[in-house]
Amino acid sequence: MNKKISPTRLKLVYKLQEYVQRPNKKYAKKMMQIHKFPVATMNRDWLIEKLQTVERWKNVFEIQGRQVYLRNFSDVEHSIDLFAERYTKSEVTGQEYDTSVKNKAEPVRSENIAV
Repeated sequence: MNKKISPTRLKLVYKLQEYVQRPNKKYAKKMMQIHKFPVATMNRDWLIEKLQTVERWKNVFEIQGRQVYLRNFSDVEHSIDLFAERYTKSEVTGQEYDTSVKNKAEPVRSENIAV
């Protein structure tokens, strides 16, 4: 059985190949790890609501209904930053930090809290 590939799927494959062949491999490597990031397991509706209300992500993506459209390489890179949780906001100061490399923090234990 010989299946035909739709023009839309063929264009997507071409664009992904074109993206991966770009000189900056930082995002290409992260793209291959997206399935490992906690954001990938979140409920779609909750995530779309966050994309529309969180200051960092508000108005970054084109969203129609329950679909996020990636129109260009910049949108792809923003989505990778979202999944990798590249930006972190301090609970103390409210300051946002670019945390391209980070380790998950250990939970606070009660014996470490001053009384």
